[in-house]
Amino acid sequence: MTMRMRQTRRDWWPQRRIPALKRYAFIGDSTMFGAGLQPDESLPAHAGRLLNAALPAWPVEAVNFGVSGYNLWNSWQGVKPDLALFDGLVIALCNNDAEMFSRTYRLQIPEVRIVSFEPDDPFGAAFACCFTEISQTCQSLGLPVAVIFYNAHNTKPMLRMDEVIAGHCAANGILYFPTLPLYMERNLPREQLVANAGDPHPSSLAHELVARHLVTEMARLGWFKAMDEKAVDEKAMDQAPARIRTAARAMIDDENFPEDAAIAWALGVLEAKALVARRRAALGEADAFSPAAALVRAELEAAGRLWHGTHRAAALALEVSQSSWGLSGTLMVSQLTRERYEELGFALRQPAARGALARLSFPPPEVPPDTAPVEPREALVRLSARFAEQSAALAALVPLLGAAPLRPLMHICGRLREETQAQILAFEQILSLLHTHGAELPPAQLQGLRDNLQAESERLVQYLETAADSTGWAPRISRPLAAPYTTVEAVLRTSAVTLPSAILTLRADYVVPHRLSFASSCMFLTAQQPVTLRFHVPLFYAARVALLPFRSARAASPEDIEVIKLEFINAPGTRRTVPKDSWYRDDRGNLNFPLVSLV
Repeated sequence: MTMRMRQTRRDWWPQRRIPALKRYAFIGDSTMFGAGLQPDESLPAHAGRLLNAALPAWPVEAVNFGVSGYNLWNSWQGVKPDLALFDGLVIALCNNDAEMFSRTYRLQIPEVRIVSFEPDDPFGAAFACCFTEISQTCQSLGLPVAVIFYNAHNTKPMLRMDEVIAGHCAANGILYFPTLPLYMERNLPREQLVANAGDPHPSSLAHELVARHLVTEMARLGWFKAMDEKAVDEKAMDQAPARIRTAARAMIDDENFPEDAAIAWALGVLEAKALVARRRAALGEADAFSPAAALVRAELEAAGRLWHGTHRAAALALEVSQSSWGLSGTLMVSQLTRERYEELGFALRQPAARGALARLSFPPPEVPPDTAPVEPREALVRLSARFAEQSAALAALVPLLGAAPLRPLMHICGRLREETQAQILAFEQILSLLHTHGAELPPAQLQGLRDNLQAESERLVQYLETAADSTGWAPRISRPLAAPYTTVEAVLRTSAVTLPSAILTLRADYVVPHRLSFASSCMFLTAQQPVTLRFHVPLFYAARVALLPFRSARAASPEDIEVIKLEFINAPGTRRTVPKDSWYRDDRGNLNFPLVSLV
């Protein structure tokens, strides 16, 4: 299921009706957004999978319009112009959704939040009017509506909010259910219903329970009858793979939907429907869906490999240009080493200049015990062959990915190969000069030059080997997508503040693919013990990241937060730890991190 965030992904919004696709709009605040969870754990994500199973013949997209900090008016006004594009509307509410102007004008609302829900309060009256407008607008479009009230607390204020919302829904013919009965009948402890110990947003389990109840109620109330899915006709499901492919193509061609996101959505829908097909086959029913789905899946995966390969190449090219893996630095070290050889060679060749060699002093080489010295020439020849192999592998990808994203990589790889070959020649020349003119030098001076040459060559070989190891480009570029999102895992410690929690926002400025900034918020405990936070953001290959504490007299200041560890994870085995010495604070005290790549 693809996550879509209004504040960052306006280009992902539906723009027109796609005949082969059924869409449901999910609106709300951070609860609907899925704060503290990975993208496939939110309510729309769970509901999307269940809806695709409930409608085997049709691809379904559950569009997540949740925005952290929104109230009911913000959510409704944001989706209202586009309602005609959808087949149903789902609204998630929590205990602050009646607080009008709280986001747009930063109006300070009293801590007793139930007051804003009461019908005799100005906010409460406006809250009731919004339900009426939602009902009338959706009825005019023939659009069914459901309202969910998230509540894991059996307290009088929360129960009163439940009562008020239930009354508004009943008066306007809107499907309504609170979450508290779902949780209570299963006797679930609170720790299973929240994202983590410091984040009270609903957990994946909480969202899944709501999604199952929601889809069951949608089916019971006839939300799907008008779709003519021909549930009793086994052949109806056979058309689903073609519809999925058509819908994904329309998303890309007609709605400017990112190709990787459209492909990921289509593959997810195929998998959801494949589960239905396997259950039917187990009951002895004919299965024409699976062969058709296999063809479409192969086509989608091939397109995905092409897209991700192209962008991995572009991401790595950007890293090369910014030296974040030290490739340009490796070239500089190598060129500096050759400059030393050339200058030393000049002094050895010119009798009048040999006196200057006495000015050189070298520290004794630090050689670990039982360590054989590196044979520089053999190592450089081996490295030259490795860079040649990498150049050939990149050239083989040009017909698939195009030359443009690969050209910088091929250039840097060629430069590294040329440099190793130049080093071989420079090393042989300096050895020859030492052999030719060594007898004319004091023995101690000659031994010092030889030891230094060995140490320099070993250091250079180590640099070049690191570059060769980090530029195994072809396998990295050509491998298929490993995960639909990136996990940012931070271990933090903060000093005590006046409230038992503080808010931290992760901001990732995308470098490749070229997308807008993304922000995700999470709450963490302020106990002075280390706390682990996990942010889940849409997949990125390279990004700059900042941790921005919420600024308030009651929250932690940037200086109060210590980052103990920061890791970026795309899939098992694809993990990068940001070195502590690379973290820095900007002029506002925000914690910033350098370019991070997970290609």
